[in-house]
Amino acid sequence: MKRVSRDKIVYSFSPRHKPVDYVDVGELIVFETIDALGGQVKSETDTVNSLDWSKVDGVTGPVYIRGAEPGDVLVLKIHDIKIENRGFMIIVPGY
Repeated sequence: MKRVSRDKIVYSFSPRHKPVDYVDVGELIVFETIDALGGQVKSETDTVNSLDWSKVDGVTGPVYIRGAEPGDVLVLKIHDIKIENRGFMIIVPGY
């Protein structure tokens, strides 16, 4: 089983991103992710003003699927999702 760590993150979708790993069709892979704000909120004292908005909504990857070709439909099965013990919510006036 492959594992893609949370430090393999990009903040845009682009064909120019190089694959961080290669997997075969049917191979199991674990993606480690970070929260939508890029792990920037560590405590109740962190504020909206301290966020780097260019580091939000990141995605882990990309991963190259060997054997997949343009026009193919890829079907993924999510076996499990594990979440952190704590979460947060932000409220931004005007949004």
